[in-house]
Amino acid sequence: MMSSYQKTDKVNKKHDNVRHPKHYTKGIEMWDYAYSQGLGFFEGNILKYITRWKDKGGIEDLYKAKAYLDKLIKNNEIKNS
Repeated sequence: MMSSYQKTDKVNKKHDNVRHPKHYTKGIEMWDYAYSQGLGFFEGNILKYITRWKDKGGIEDLYKAKAYLDKLIKNNEIKNS
């Protein structure tokens, strides 16, 4: 049986700017995908900014994604050296 919260969440899913913003709900939500793939902090943020750039932050989100990608590369170069 569904709780009242689950029922409300299901009804409001399309209109919830905190848990289900429009720029993340064009199929699978970014956080569901990141979790299902076991992505870490940097990878998840790269995905987040790439996913939303056209609908939310524009070119600035692409720069943010690049900054996280650059940091992920640098961290792994150090780790693997």
